[in-house]
Amino acid sequence: MLNRLLGRDSASPAETEAGPDAPAPCTSDDRLRYLTIVVDALASFAMASDCNDVYLTLQKQIGALLNPHHIRITASSDELDESVADDEGLGPTMREISPGRIVIRVDVRTGRRSQRGIFVEVDLDDQKMNACQQEALTRMVQHGALACRNLRRVDQLAEEVRRTTGLLELRRQWHHARPRHTKPDQAIDIFLQVTQGLVRAERMLAFLVDVCDNVLIPVALDAGPSTDAEKGTFRADNGFLGTVLGDKKCIVVNNVQEHRLYRPGIDPFTDGTMKHVMCQPVFDRTYQVVALIAAINRIDDDVAKDAIVEPRVGFRDADCELLELCCTEMGDFLVSHFADSMARRATLHDMSAFSLMDSFLGRSISESNGGNNLSNTAANEDQVARTGGHETVPLPVVQRKSITSNSNSRNGSMTFQKRISLTQMTPEQLIETIDYNVFLATEEEMLNLSMTMYTNSGALGRVPAASALAITKAIRQSYRDSNPFHNFRHAFNVMHMAYLFITHHEDVRASLGPDRIFAVMIAALGHDIDHPGHSNQFEINTDSERALRYNGKAVLENYHAACLIKILREADPDPFGHLDPGTKRTIRDSIIDAILGTDMSRHMSYVRKLASFEDREALLIPQQFADQNLLMETIVHASDLSAQGYNTQIAVQWEERLTVEFKQQAKKEAEMGLPVASIMANLEDDAHRAQMQISFIDFVLRPYWKEVARLFPGVAMVYYNIILRSRQYYTTLKNDGRAAAQEYLQKHTPPGHSSYSGRCQTLPSMPMTGGRGASASAALGGGDKANSDPTSHIQALELLRSNLNPRGSWRSNVK
Repeated sequence: MLNRLLGRDSASPAETEAGPDAPAPCTSDDRLRYLTIVVDALASFAMASDCNDVYLTLQKQIGALLNPHHIRITASSDELDESVADDEGLGPTMREISPGRIVIRVDVRTGRRSQRGIFVEVDLDDQKMNACQQEALTRMVQHGALACRNLRRVDQLAEEVRRTTGLLELRRQWHHARPRHTKPDQAIDIFLQVTQGLVRAERMLAFLVDVCDNVLIPVALDAGPSTDAEKGTFRADNGFLGTVLGDKKCIVVNNVQEHRLYRPGIDPFTDGTMKHVMCQPVFDRTYQVVALIAAINRIDDDVAKDAIVEPRVGFRDADCELLELCCTEMGDFLVSHFADSMARRATLHDMSAFSLMDSFLGRSISESNGGNNLSNTAANEDQVARTGGHETVPLPVVQRKSITSNSNSRNGSMTFQKRISLTQMTPEQLIETIDYNVFLATEEEMLNLSMTMYTNSGALGRVPAASALAITKAIRQSYRDSNPFHNFRHAFNVMHMAYLFITHHEDVRASLGPDRIFAVMIAALGHDIDHPGHSNQFEINTDSERALRYNGKAVLENYHAACLIKILREADPDPFGHLDPGTKRTIRDSIIDAILGTDMSRHMSYVRKLASFEDREALLIPQQFADQNLLMETIVHASDLSAQGYNTQIAVQWEERLTVEFKQQAKKEAEMGLPVASIMANLEDDAHRAQMQISFIDFVLRPYWKEVARLFPGVAMVYYNIILRSRQYYTTLKNDGRAAAQEYLQKHTPPGHSSYSGRCQTLPSMPMTGGRGASASAALGGGDKANSDPTSHIQALELLRSNLNPRGSWRSNVK
């Protein structure tokens, strides 16, 4: 039994084979004594509260076991080779470095590529250990290393809880301090106080960045030692701050006095008391640095005076990541308070986020501002007026509509009696939630559910069902199945989100009325009709007929609107036949405006408009503002930008499909000798692609959906999915690679959804058939030059010459 407890199944060869260098044998009394020492050590390990307790126990028990002259115990950590696969431990190693001096090291895995353990050096003063002592020493150190690993995991969980709680407190105090009457320096002081506790820094400093003069302006200082920062502005040419400003990334230095960037007098905080520094840039929505936050001297962890474990010194990468999250909140505040100065300083070089924004939906940079200077327009539109209490987004009271056994309880009087899981829900029930997975749907199911959504939303109040079905089929036939992203599934997905806007907000349904509800649903379904699978810039660079017809302005948006209006005009029966001509024109113009509202050049304008509304009630009364179609445009535009707000595995598939389209366009451009958009290059690199998506979420989706969620809490879950789940997936992909991202994806795939491999999968083909949609596309010149039949292309050109004015406006052509 002693051998089993010591981890030995049989007597050691050292005990059976005598030799000059063999360990001395041990008696039965020695075995019993050593067993008692090991058992006492294991019991103490189980009661240890931290690694220092484990080390003290080892020191005590090794002393009782060997009575050594000296014991030194330290922690060890290394990077693992990828070939190492043992999950528990890497095994003990013991060697004699000199007569009487024994070194034993035991490491255990603490992560996928890291290990940490215990390093013990024992000076026996020329004594010899017997076999049982060697075995007992090895086992004690090995179990001590495992105990330390478990304690560190508990500490990591506690630290995560502390940081999460701190971030929530920061968000609460930050939003409370951001009304219009709060001065910027007062709000930033609150930010620094909370952040200082999160990163455990002695001091926190904040500097605004004046890009024009390349200087830093101190904004808020704590009550730390006096520095030169109180004297005024500072140049941002070099030093720690200048490096962060130039590289646009966080820097962590824990040996300041010896670091190559240390320049006394250059940085405003380089005094004799500084040991550690962590500096993080604060970005606006154009990825321009508008401020720098510096944390000075990390406070050492609390340890006992007799501790063997040395306290952790300095900042770590995890602290930098935490400070980055805090600075994201600060960036929104600075944008709203200093928008005027930032508008004057915006440059075309720093508009990568807007390039991403336009390309995400297949739109070009050059036409996104109607021909005006892009940098000025984008920067001016970035002056978002977040005033009053508008910043706080209420928690989604209705995150998902619970489906119950009472299927008739609709129209604002739903009762919640019996919740059922996704695997038990029918498509008609799933369509009421954001859990609906369009990738699992057949063409017949999508057509049937389209009619279900028309009926349940009230869109068929006076619109004949036969007309709605014919229009839906014609729209479906006009989408190209060859497009991985811009296909009928995307259109159906956008209409589904528009449906949730309407059915989750009874006052929205009442404000729109049946005719406009049908108009919203049809605009959402047809907003990308006959999309060629490439961007507006490609149309312009290839001198396509569409680019010529619409003068290079919102080429595809105008084309989609014209195609849809042609389908509506040819519908039999007429869906709006019950309306007088004037009202019919108004409805059709609202459909056109809703589709043109998906042009990303209007995006920041929509953010500004939504932020100006105190609540949804003002948005629903068109007499109070000039743009009477804003509600419809908001629903369609938000729905078009909702893909990342679905469950993570659905969101990732949409992003992967868009990436495939980008790659296809880049290949075509390279073959034709055209310039390849930078956003469509290097997409094979997962880290690069993930960073692009993170930027798109931070600078495009988050500001817009934040306002949408405030005004439309019934779809607020979309906002939280975007900023929490989707962003975390791409952060994991960027930092830890595809395997870790896939593991995260599997954990967040709800029951009832097919697992996703993380790569774009081919969907079942939905054959294109002839019909009104196809004829509308041909008549409007929708054929792709590279893929269309030459005869049909010539016929389309003849129709254009006879019926349309290539240089006329889209409105006159449609009429």
